[in-house]
Amino acid sequence: PKFVTRDTVFICSKTKIALKGTDAEAGMHHIEYSVNGSDPKEFTEAFSIETEGYNVVDFTGFDNVENSNLNSFGCKIDNTGPEISIMFGTASTGTKEGTMIYPVHSVLFVSATDVIVGFKKMTYSLNDTPVKEYSGVLKSFPKGKNKIVVTAYDQLGNTTQKEIIFFNFSINLLNQPDDG
Repeated sequence: PKFVTRDTVFICSKTKIALKGTDAEAGMHHIEYSVNGSDPKEFTEAFSIETEGYNVVDFTGFDNVENSNLNSFGCKIDNTGPEISIMFGTASTGTKEGTMIYPVHSVLFVSATDVIVGFKKMTYSLNDTPVKEYSGVLKSFPKGKNKIVVTAYDQLGNTTQKEIIFFNFSINLLNQPDDG
């Protein structure tokens, strides 16, 4: 995958880079390349760059009579998924088994940001149900223990996953969870 904005090409370590060359007169013999000034290697198959940040690929094409042509390009590697934030619409009313308890009417807001290539989409699953695309507030949770798994995607397909576990109970007059 790749993402282009302004004059910068963003890719991730899953992106395969292929180098091609032609020579109409003498015929193309081979291409050599280096990444960030490393020793040149002969290009034989598509390669990836693992190092996050800005990288420069220099490459030289050789024809069959040893004439050469040098070129280069830069790209920024991003292997980091978006940051996920959560916020319940009400305060917790306590804990049970070390897990936060929220009132039955509570809602959950989820957001994600990616400061490099930008956020693309977010999905979630409630209590191991099929995955759905997130498009707003989550509410109407079943009473009892709940597990939500949120996955956020950036423009390159990098992902981050966050698991949210909480109890959802109605509250009685003694401010104790009502398990029924």
